[in-house]
Amino acid sequence: GFDASKNATGKLDATSYAASVAYAVPINHAAGLGVNVKKISQKLSSDTGSGIGVDVGMQFRSGRLGFGIVAQNLGPSVTTGGALNPMPRNIRAGASFGLFPNLMLALDHEIPKDGSSVLHFGGEWHVTPEIVARGGYQGIRAGYSQARRHRLSKRCL
Repeated sequence: GFDASKNATGKLDATSYAASVAYAVPINHAAGLGVNVKKISQKLSSDTGSGIGVDVGMQFRSGRLGFGIVAQNLGPSVTTGGALNPMPRNIRAGASFGLFPNLMLALDHEIPKDGSSVLHFGGEWHVTPEIVARGGYQGIRAGYSQARRHRLSKRCL
């Protein structure tokens, strides 16, 4: 790091990670509920901290239309170096529309607990069953996506 006069003060190490496990269940042929539990850890110099976060959501699909809502980062604050660092809790609600079998457009509204709400717009194009290109107004992402699904039952994809 550096001090206010831009003199070197030594090495500053910072790392963070999150590992998660998700589970979803169908409610009926068109709706489902899901939960994601994540272990969060961070380190800044010699200060370390960790915590648990939970996301809870619901999704509904009918034909080419999809709707969803999720509450993200529920759980206690992460304590790092004796200071409480609240997780960035927010609510997201959105809709998607399949223009073609391999092209979908989506819009969602993010409402953070502490901050201004934001609209997100994007699309997803399945070039092949294994390659998916995604893009949005905040940046374009394209790459490889493993699109295989394992059938758990006739009702659940």
